[in-house]
Amino acid sequence: MDTLPEWYQEAEAELRRLNGHWKQRTTIMAIIDQELLGSGYDSPLFWKKPGTCARSTFYKWKEQDQRFTQVLKNVRTIAAQWQTAEAVIAISQARLKLQLASPIFADKVIQLAAKAMGENTQLRAALAGMAIASEETAPKGAGTVKVDGLDDALERIYGESDSDSDD
Repeated sequence: MDTLPEWYQEAEAELRRLNGHWKQRTTIMAIIDQELLGSGYDSPLFWKKPGTCARSTFYKWKEQDQRFTQVLKNVRTIAAQWQTAEAVIAISQARLKLQLASPIFADKVIQLAAKAMGENTQLRAALAGMAIASEETAPKGAGTVKVDGLDDALERIYGESDSDSDD
């Protein structure tokens, strides 16, 4: 079973350019792992990890070994692109889940508004719900889910919309 992240496989081609220098390879991978976690790598604890070189060795390689520096840069790019793609997928999945749950959320808002104490509170809850739901009352831009019949219902409640009047 392969437990390595997908980006490792793509990074492997870059790491091969180091001609088997395993300490450079493992140090680069440790740095990238830290960066993907949002943590810095330049700490005494990091440099004591198995597989990493000494801090002074790393900076010597970085200054004197152009191939090492280029491989580090390229692997960083590969990892960042992978991380960005994963974030886009996660956001897309979350957006879909929220869109699918919208009718349940709407039902709950309606229940809470109906149970609210006092007509004023109920009115504010209803108006807020309509403002959120309708493109006419609160434009949302791309990605808005159009609810069939909502605009007709708003027109019955409030009368003709401004765009329909001949004034």
